[in-house]
Amino acid sequence: AQCGVAGENKVLFANVINDINRAAGRGGLGAVMGSKNLKAVAVRGRMRLPVSNRKRTTPVAKWLADNYETKAAWAVNMGTIGGVNSLTPISALPTNNFSEPYFPGHESISGELLRETILLERDTCAACPINCKQVVEYDGGDFPDSPYFRSDYINKVKVAKEYGGPEYETLASLGSACGVSDMLAVNKANEHTARWGMDSISLGMTISFTMECVKNGLLTAEQTGGFLPTWGDAAGMLEAVEMIAHRRGFGARMADGSKRLAEWIGNGAEQYLVEVKGQELPMHEPRAKQALGVGYATAPVGADHMMNMHDTGYMAPGDNLNRVAAVQEFEPMAFDDLGPQKMELFYHEVNWRHATDCALVCHFYPYDYTHVAEALSGVTGHDYAPQDLLAIGERAQTLSRLFNLREGFSEEDDRLPERVMKAFNKGPLKDKAITPEKFRTARNYWYELMGWTQDGVPTSERLEKLGLSGLLEGIA
Repeated sequence: AQCGVAGENKVLFANVINDINRAAGRGGLGAVMGSKNLKAVAVRGRMRLPVSNRKRTTPVAKWLADNYETKAAWAVNMGTIGGVNSLTPISALPTNNFSEPYFPGHESISGELLRETILLERDTCAACPINCKQVVEYDGGDFPDSPYFRSDYINKVKVAKEYGGPEYETLASLGSACGVSDMLAVNKANEHTARWGMDSISLGMTISFTMECVKNGLLTAEQTGGFLPTWGDAAGMLEAVEMIAHRRGFGARMADGSKRLAEWIGNGAEQYLVEVKGQELPMHEPRAKQALGVGYATAPVGADHMMNMHDTGYMAPGDNLNRVAAVQEFEPMAFDDLGPQKMELFYHEVNWRHATDCALVCHFYPYDYTHVAEALSGVTGHDYAPQDLLAIGERAQTLSRLFNLREGFSEEDDRLPERVMKAFNKGPLKDKAITPEKFRTARNYWYELMGWTQDGVPTSERLEKLGLSGLLEGIA
């Protein structure tokens, strides 16, 4: 595990890179390492991990081997890069800093185009059969049979296979969010994020925010040293990536993230911010996934799409609703439903995500609650039911909340950017806003489910139930 140049330069969204192209991606952990002059940590282990009862773990492993190709077909077939084209029809592909409902150049940065042009092979993590990762390579040449392959960098750049390939988040954050439809430029930028160690989401959104400020006259050549990128500017996007990683020129300002940059710019720049608690939104449109929006607002680390629930997966009967049925049965619900039933579903699923994080289980595995509870029981020798697993997740969330309260955060920080609380005026999401009242009602009901006050503070009774008694003292 190592930090790259960006971590050494304390870029606030620098990440920790493992095995050259795997990232502990968000929250600036690379900057933490860099601030301590810690370049890398190497661990070499030879011991096999003990398992208490293989009669309980083996059936879970066999179930995955027998079912992953169908239960996780999306990951097996395309991986996350399929998101560009699949999210476009529902206006859920973030475009131009979340300001537009449709990106005309989506085909040119799509996973389908990547697969037929520069994809070299698929890759996977240790011992995983799903193979959801991409390995891309470009060493020159055109693709005349691909009508959507347009690039200003044909025969001008090379993309190295050693750095793997992009996920959906990168195709969108450095592509559509910046208005860039140049496949080679986006993939070269992705290579740089791995080479220099940066979170591609915050990177792309900070660049996109800068582009919007330039567009609206809030940044001048004098302020930026002549660097004035605008949406659709692939060269400007690539230059910004290099400037930020090395804190060169105006890159030193962008390296502190969009929120601090807005504070420096002033003059109303904050109206273009798309962040929560200082962390830029991931590439999932909260107007199209409204419980996810509540999750963005309430996640302890700021806007996050992994410790969250994606509404579109619960709009029809299927594996997601079947999974939750282990603790509570739900009917399918619309993407813009934020009523009590939806928030109860959200409560269970977000606790589940935190629990699987604690267990170091990949979110892409198609396990249900009972599988992970049974595996945990088999490994540890203790009996866990699905409800126990969710309690672990709730305990983790509550501990994070206590930490944030101690550091000065409050319910006022559990909010969404103004931009995404306004509806688009066209497309499938026309008039589908998360209004402030709708948001507060949903958020406050989730507080209640978590055993928190309407100020977002865990009650002593819930802390005792979770085995966290006394931790509120001196905090709130």
